[in-house]
Amino acid sequence: MNANLPKGAMISVGMTKEEAVSRCPEGLYVACHNSENNVSISGPEDAIRAFAKQLDSEDVFCREVKSSGYAFHSEYMKPCEDSLREALQEIIKERKPRSSKWVSTSVEGSLLETDLGLYSSVDYHVNNVLSPVLFKMALDQIPPKAVVLEL
Repeated sequence: MNANLPKGAMISVGMTKEEAVSRCPEGLYVACHNSENNVSISGPEDAIRAFAKQLDSEDVFCREVKSSGYAFHSEYMKPCEDSLREALQEIIKERKPRSSKWVSTSVEGSLLETDLGLYSSVDYHVNNVLSPVLFKMALDQIPPKAVVLEL
């Protein structure tokens, strides 16, 4: 991909999504809602490190997420949208209906009934990289005693 992405980072934080949204400094984003009391926060490397230091001083669980220097699932990925789309078009030649067993972590609500929610497609996978991961929401949709495979 030929995208000039800013140097980014991610951290896993032990707080609710609501706490994280209210506490995130400007320019940082809740990138993943992992569980009731855990989120991942994404943003510029320096800002993430400063926020992590602040949280650590408050004894709030905070751990670096290995993200290869990228602020995934945030607006900082937007510059790669076109080149990502182009690269995926070489791999995904045609959209395919998603199985009812495929629980999305990046599409919710009324969007589930649109092409974005109904098909495995270039658009779906580009949206997945650019949008927050709604892992807790997806887990809440899985029936008890189900076998889960996360890709």
